[in-house]
Amino acid sequence: TAYFTVGHDERAFGRADGEDPRAPVTFSSRQLENLQYDVRPLGLAEGLQSEVPDDAGIVFIMGPARDFLPAEQESLRTALMSGGRILLALDANTEARFETLLAGTGLEFDPTPLADEQNFVALTRTRADRSILPTNVYRRHPSLQLLPRNRQTATLFLGAGSLKKTDVEEGAALQS
Repeated sequence: TAYFTVGHDERAFGRADGEDPRAPVTFSSRQLENLQYDVRPLGLAEGLQSEVPDDAGIVFIMGPARDFLPAEQESLRTALMSGGRILLALDANTEARFETLLAGTGLEFDPTPLADEQNFVALTRTRADRSILPTNVYRRHPSLQLLPRNRQTATLFLGAGSLKKTDVEEGAALQS
């Protein structure tokens, strides 16, 4: 089962509601369904403040605009530190910081927008394009198994922040 968090103004994982100008993650959820994943929402109504469901193969946190409650972050952190998988995609201009989730992982969110002078996608032919970053390099995970086969498929990151390493002893135990 793949869960997409909801309730924090995340990018829609189903049909977009029309009010969010950001692209939904419909392609990702459909690809997961094609790989026989059961795709479900995960938020307060589904018990996120208590725990991540045991059947979670991966939890996607896709561009939340607002921070998660400390109890939600703690349940995500517990799942992560117990070997669970989380894909955390944060926009640089988000209010979400995930200090509780990232505590002890050796990572922290840096909201400085990423840009590259050479490797970018030219959409507007302006300097702003330097913050449209492509990648076709992915870590191994069953939910991403189709991507490495097609090297012409890329994920674009527009206005992305980054995760940076910190000096935390407990983070050494976290593998990926």
